[in-house]
Formats: sequence, C-alpha cells, structure tokens
Amino acid sequence: MDIVSFGMTAYCKMLADNSKYYMATDFGIAHFFKLVTTDTDVSHWIMGNKELWKWMEKWSEQNKTPPSIHSNSKIKMYKRASNFQWDKGNTKVNTERQLRVKKLLKGEMFRMNEYDSDEDVTELEFSPGDQIWTLDQTQRKYTRVKIETVIDFMIEFRYQSEPKDLKWTDKEDDEYILMPKS
Repeated sequence: MDIVSFGMTAYCKMLADNSKYYMATDFGIAHFFKLVTTDTDVSHWIMGNKELWKWMEKWSEQNKTPPSIHSNSKIKMYKRASNFQWDKGNTKVNTERQLRVKKLLKGEMFRMNEYDSDEDVTELEFSPGDQIWTLDQTQRKYTRVKIETVIDFMIEFRYQSEPKDLKWTDKEDDEYILMPKS
C-alpha cells in the first residue's frame, strides 16, 4: 500500500468514524476537497475508492446547517448555548459542499475558487496596479490597497481610502497580511 492510499484510507475512515461531530466533519470534508484539488495522486486515488467517501454525499444532504444545541439529532454540536453562532450565509458553503461531492461521485473534478489562508504568500504574484485586500494586524481590520511597487519580496502599497499614505511591507511581514486579487 503506497503512502497516498494509506493516508487517504485512514483520513476517510477517521472522518466517517467521527461524522456525528458536525464541526469536525465539516472541516474535514473541506480539507478533503483541498487535498483532491491540489494533489493529482490524491485525485486519482479518490476516483478508484468511492466506497470510502461516498457517505459524504448523504451527510452533506442531511447536514446543510449545524444542529441546534438542544437538538435530539445524532449529529452533535458541542458548544455552550451562549457561544453558539450560525451565519445563514454559510448555507451557501454547505450547498457548495453537496455539489462538490456529487461532482466527484460522477468522476468530475472542480476547481477551488475561494481564498486559501494556507497558501504561501511568498508564492503569490503581485504587480503594480493590483488592487488587493490587506489585513492590518495593528488595527485588526481589512482594507483595500493598491500595489504601487514590487521589488522581490518587498511591496509598496497605498491605502485606497488614504491615497497619500504609502507603506512598504515584506510579503512575509506579520503586521500586514496580503490577500490575492479579488
């Protein structure tokens, strides 16, 4: 058994064994998709081993939203009632999850379009004129910026709300987190 087969078999079994925990399963399926779309060996493996992950289709259909804290459902949500929050906008994410599972079961691949926070920022390409989002860690807020100059890993950007204010940052700087173009 090769490493991909061993790892993916264990991963799918672990997800299935813990599928009564909503948050863990939701997170695990999201990463399953990430693995499928970023590694060709994994994408080949999943097409030949549908019996190990086809349960995700039924789980996705039955769990479009997290269960209520007080639900008698077999699916559990372990959070205090005072800390339970659910954004109705997340149903779009869960609908997308269902569609992705169905596509994979048909043997069709898909592309992940959403921003991936695990993406290595040093691999992102920025060019003068690009308009991107940055997370200013000092103020803890997202701001639209325009790239002015790029020199290797150094980037000069201008806040769109404050056109006179220019800042330099390193791609790996912890003070400003740069997001790809949107």
